[in-house]
Amino acid sequence: MPWRLVALVPYTGGVSGSDLVYWVMWLFGLGLLGLCTAVTWWGLFGDRARGRRRCPRCWYDLSHTLGMTCPECGLTATSERSLHRTRRRWVHAGAAALAAALGSTWTIEQARQGGWMSRLPTTLILRCLPIAGSADDGLISELTGRMASKQLTEGQWRALIGRSINGDWRARPVTERWQEKYGVLLGRWRNVFPPQLDLDSALLDLPAWVDVRIRRPWPKDTPLCLELAVRDWWPSGTSCQVLLTPKWNGAEPITVARHPARRRRARRFPIIIDPPPERSPLRFDVSVQRRGPEPDAAWEVVHRQTISVPIEVNGELADMLHPVRDEKLDQAVMDSFAHGVVKWTSGRSPVRVRFDYSPTLGNAFTDIAIGASIELLYDGAPARRLDIWWLAGEVAAGRRGVNWLVVHEDVPLLMQANETDGRWQMRVRGDPTLALRAGPASKYWAGQFTVPLVVNDRNTPAPPKDWWLE
Repeated sequence: MPWRLVALVPYTGGVSGSDLVYWVMWLFGLGLLGLCTAVTWWGLFGDRARGRRRCPRCWYDLSHTLGMTCPECGLTATSERSLHRTRRRWVHAGAAALAAALGSTWTIEQARQGGWMSRLPTTLILRCLPIAGSADDGLISELTGRMASKQLTEGQWRALIGRSINGDWRARPVTERWQEKYGVLLGRWRNVFPPQLDLDSALLDLPAWVDVRIRRPWPKDTPLCLELAVRDWWPSGTSCQVLLTPKWNGAEPITVARHPARRRRARRFPIIIDPPPERSPLRFDVSVQRRGPEPDAAWEVVHRQTISVPIEVNGELADMLHPVRDEKLDQAVMDSFAHGVVKWTSGRSPVRVRFDYSPTLGNAFTDIAIGASIELLYDGAPARRLDIWWLAGEVAAGRRGVNWLVVHEDVPLLMQANETDGRWQMRVRGDPTLALRAGPASKYWAGQFTVPLVVNDRNTPAPPKDWWLE
C-alpha cells in the first residue's frame, strides 16, 4: 500500500512542570560550575605580576622602590625572582574547587542511582530519538517511564507520535528496526492513550507488517508448521484480517482475523500445511484488509504483497529429535498443567487450558522441546484437544515462545465440565511432531499422564482472543 510520511508535529502547549525543573536544574548547575571554575582560576592565576615588582607578603607595589625591602611591611626579599611571584588566593580557589567537587559528586551519584537519562529534559530526549537504538536503549527506556507516569505535555505527545510515525534514517517504517524502536513507543502510547490527540488519520497511514517463516529444516512426511506474524499500529477499534493464498496446487486459502479491542501482541500464529509441498520456496499472496469501528464499515484492502518462505524438507524425524523420559521432567510438565482449565459463562472458546511453563525452566532441561497434545476427556471421549509447544531449559533471549493451536472443540459438551461427577479428565501426551515446532532442540519430552480435571469457574464471558483462524 502506498503511504506518505506524516510531517512532524511541532511542539504546542508549553513546557511541562517536570521539564521546567530539568531545564532549571541544568542551567543552574552549569552556571554554578562555571562560576566555581572562574573563581578557582581567578584565585590561582588571576593576579600575576606581569613584570611588576611586588612584596611577596603584603603585595605592595615596589616598582618605584630601590632595594629588596618593602616599606609597607618591612619584609626583605631574598631574591629578585621572589618579587615577581603570582599572587595565590588559596582560600577562594579552594572553596570554589570544593563547591565544584561536591556539586559534581552529587550529580554523579544522582545519575548513578537514576541513570544519566533521568537528568535530561523530556524535550531534549525527544530531539535525540533519531540517535537512540532499540527499546533497550537508555533514552527510550527513560522516555517510556515518563510516558507511563504521564509526565509529557500534549505538545510533547504530538511530537513523540509524529516522530514515531515518520521514523528516522536508521529505522524506516515499518522495518523490524523501526518496530524495535518506534513500534514500542506507539505501543506504550496506546497503554496511556492521552485524550483529544486526533492522530487516527496519521496512524492509518502506517502499513501493516506481515511475515511468514519456518523455524528449522523439516523432516519428510511431517506436517509443516509455518508461523504467521501480523502487526499493525492502527487506532483502537480497527479490525484486521489477513488472507493468505498459497501458490501451489491443492492448497486452500487461509484467513486469520484479529479482535479489534485487543492489544497488538507479537505472538506468531501457527499455520499447519499437510501434506507438505516438495517445492521450495513456498509462495503466498498476502492481502491485508481493514475495517473501521463504525457499525456499517466495510472491509477494504490496504496492503498486498507476495511472501516467499524457503523450506528444506529432508531427513527423518527420529534423527532430529530423540525422546527423553525423566522423572523430574515428567513432574515439571505435570506442574505446568496443574491448574486445569478456566470455564467462563460464554464467548469464543469459553473453556481454556491454563498452563505455566516456568517449572520446565533451568539448566537441567536445556536442549529439550516440549510438544504436548492436551485432551479434555468426558468418559474417555475428547471434548477439546489443544496442541501446545515451547522450549524448556535455558534459552537465549527472544528464542523462547509458547504457541498453541486448538484442534478440536465441542463447546456444548465443554460447558458441562466439572470436578464433581468424576467423568472428566485431562490427558497430556508428548508428541515429537509438536516438539519440532518449538525451535532448535535435539530432544523432546516423550512422557504422558492422565489426571482428574481441575475446573476454575468464572462468572463472566470469556475474554476475546487476539487472533483466530476463520
